[in-house]
Amino acid sequence: FNSMLVRLSANDTKLRNSLDELDSTNEKLKQAKDNLEEQVSLRTCELQQSMEEARKSDRAKSAFLANMSHELRTPLHGIISFAAFGMEKIGKVSEERLQKYFTQIDASARRLKVLLDDLLDLSKLEAGKMVMSMERSSLTDVIDECLSEQEAAIGKKSLTLNRHYDKALPLVMIDRNRIGQVVMNVLSNALKFSPDGTSIDIAIRRVNATEETTVETDSLQVTIADHGPGVPPDEIDTIFDKFVQSESNDYSSGGTGLGLAISRELIQAHHGRIWCENGESGGALFHFLLPIENEA
Repeated sequence: FNSMLVRLSANDTKLRNSLDELDSTNEKLKQAKDNLEEQVSLRTCELQQSMEEARKSDRAKSAFLANMSHELRTPLHGIISFAAFGMEKIGKVSEERLQKYFTQIDASARRLKVLLDDLLDLSKLEAGKMVMSMERSSLTDVIDECLSEQEAAIGKKSLTLNRHYDKALPLVMIDRNRIGQVVMNVLSNALKFSPDGTSIDIAIRRVNATEETTVETDSLQVTIADHGPGVPPDEIDTIFDKFVQSESNDYSSGGTGLGLAISRELIQAHHGRIWCENGESGGALFHFLLPIENEA
């Protein structure tokens, strides 16, 4: 009888252990089920977000192509129309009138070249085929050259230029033409949106990696600030994206909407960084960093 009780007790223990194991297994299965459901839900959200981003990208590209078509047609139409006028009016109008036709053809052709250059530049940058002619240069000289080119536009709007350059700035390894292109893109925006009689501030300062944690290497920082309406807050993060133009201000350097996107690609090709923010008292501030390499 006692041995029977021992066996029953042992069986009871085994049964309880089995039940405990079953409960543990059920709990693990429940946790696995919950984790799987959570992962499926998360993945579904990610897929939905990716699809929405893809749709937004498609809409942006469609809008870009529509805008691009219009932008290309406008100067092309001007070239064809004024060339036709000139051929039709030869011997019938004064040389002064013919000169106006040629002037319009020239202006339209130059505009068309700017648009095509934007498309070609972006295509080369994305394909990694943009050839850089790097040389040790003065960033101050590059910016001053750009300001000289815009002297007429600056004077037309009665703008004041305030230069704030650190003393004894080092030379940097850059492609002068490409960095000049970036400066001209940003400066064109500042000129476009600056009210008459206001000012544009251009600053160049040295930023040391040991002083600012946001900088990985010693760099030169360029800031171009205007006193215009600024960039809409919800567009600060997208203003440098391809095919994106501001809904309210058309904050791009040209009709293609590629000026700032190209600028970002060029700065990144120099291992730098470019960004934008709005000033506390209004206006937009565009900054870009270029690392100091082979300092002279």
